Amino acid sequence: MGKSILNDSQELIEEFRKDFLENNCSVKDLCVKHSCSPAVIQRFLKKHGIKRVYKYNPSSEDILFIKNSIEEKRTYKSIAEELNVPSYLISSYVNRNIIRKKKWSNEIEDDSWINENNSLYWYVLGLLASDGHLGRFNEISFFQKDLSFIKKVQKWIHHNGVIYGKSIGVIHINSAFLHTKLIEKGFSSDKRYTIPFIKAPNSYLQWLFIRGLFDGDGSLYFKYISGVMEGLSWQICSGSENMTNGLYSFLNSEGIKCHKEKRKSSVGNTYYHIAVRSKEPIIKLFSLLYNNESIEYKLPKKYGKFLKLLELFKLNKQVDDIVDALRK
Repeated sequence: MGKSILNDSQELIEEFRKDFLENNCSVKDLCVKHSCSPAVIQRFLKKHGIKRVYKYNPSSEDILFIKNSIEEKRTYKSIAEELNVPSYLISSYVNRNIIRKKKWSNEIEDDSWINENNSLYWYVLGLLASDGHLGRFNEISFFQKDLSFIKKVQKWIHHNGVIYGKSIGVIHINSAFLHTKLIEKGFSSDKRYTIPFIKAPNSYLQWLFIRGLFDGDGSLYFKYISGVMEGLSWQICSGSENMTNGLYSFLNSEGIKCHKEKRKSSVGNTYYHIAVRSKEPIIKLFSLLYNNESIEYKLPKKYGKFLKLLELFKLNKQVDDIVDALRK
């Protein structure tokens, strides 16, 4: 692109003002139009005080008008013209406040499962406590590497949005009802470090919550070499000390001996680690996590690893009777 010197004529200043503020042209667009480098354009804009103001606080009446217009699929430009503001302010406001077009509404079509006595509700609470994010304006995000599993979650919760991402799937849920419930349970935008161990009305639902935690932030590790079991460990990690202490207390109250540790990640962040490292407690964990009528709510990969472990345990005569009883 050749160099060009911009004159300071009033005519050119007004042209820039109109293109940049009213027509929403980018610096790149102006570079092409005037055969200048970005630095030249930016200096000219700064010199003549031509800058965009991104703070836009519409009245409640205008907010309703913007929302309705977005649902009617009107362009930002046509909305801006009626409100007598630059179109970039409308675009900025819409993006900042997460007002989606209807086909991207990400709503829950049937939220009847969001109640204290529902099995799915407590399993989803566990998933969101580990792999969820509480956003602003009623938005909740859920992340999961297993794309086939995230599709199942969508079906279970009656979510009508799209799945974003390739290596990690993401769904955005727009629900004022669920958002409010999560805040009541102790969720926040910083929930990774602050979320408590959420207490369910009964032990059955509590284990569904723990299954959700395990499917999100848990793992089952073991090696079986030449008939010898090595490194057996069921574990859950959390950045929240409150969550870890609550889970530790609950597992012990259920007669499951576990170990609690405070650790540092490779980048220096503190996290908490709970582990169960012996056969009988892990077998009991299996029966409590999965031996109920809500067995469909699970991450198949982790459930399958438990089944593999039980098959290997059958080779050990000490636990044959226990395993057989659980598998009936």
